[in-house]
Amino acid sequence: MPTGLNDSFIYQDFEHQLTITLDKGSTPKKAQLALAEILVQLSYIYRVISDFRISAGLERLFKYSSISSLLNSINREMSDEAIIASSTIVTHYRLPREWIGSFYVAALTNIFPVPSESQISIILPKNMIKGLSITELESIFNRPLVPDSGTLLIEIPNKTTINQIYDFLRNNKALLDSYLDNLPVVPSIKTERRVMLVGQATWFVFQDQPQASWNEVLTELERLWGTNNKRLPKLPDDIQKLKILYRRYLDTLSGISNIKS
Repeated sequence: MPTGLNDSFIYQDFEHQLTITLDKGSTPKKAQLALAEILVQLSYIYRVISDFRISAGLERLFKYSSISSLLNSINREMSDEAIIASSTIVTHYRLPREWIGSFYVAALTNIFPVPSESQISIILPKNMIKGLSITELESIFNRPLVPDSGTLLIEIPNKTTINQIYDFLRNNKALLDSYLDNLPVVPSIKTERRVMLVGQATWFVFQDQPQASWNEVLTELERLWGTNNKRLPKLPDDIQKLKILYRRYLDTLSGISNIKS
């Protein structure tokens, strides 16, 4: 079990530090890799993981080769507890949901796979309908499959092979193209990698140490960055510059929020 946990923002026990890895076929962006470098140093994460391992009675870590093999190796109760622990971390730091799987694996194996950013989600419907075209599905649901929100929904039948999905897409290409052409274009907002990463790390410090002064925040960031991490951008060299950068980060988040709403 990890040892040496204390109230420090940064985790000091490098013997038990999570090992960053990339799953086969995973293509995370540089920002994801840099964020992973920061996350594996946060004490809060290790406290949650340690509490999970004690609660679940996990005395020996599982070996990790893939998420599917891991799921086949553990019982349902432990898996559910691991999901709760990983969700707790993601909620605490307001991370995208794709990080839940990474912390799930980390809690069970000490391996931390970096997720790829996903633009397309798979929705598993409660009612499965087999072998119907989009037009037929529309007539059954008595509504277009492009709702007011501008989301294109495709119902996937019970047990379906990838080849059947390919065939479905090919057979309905013309109709799909007409829907896709009418979906709203995703607005873009200019973001700077340095602003977003340093700003997010600053937010992490305030999340874990709400009473921290700006001097303490900069000190924690300098410790977090270390002296030889090429994946991380340059930190501001004084408090005023850090405050300006953090304000730019918050303004960027506000702009993104306005676009989504």
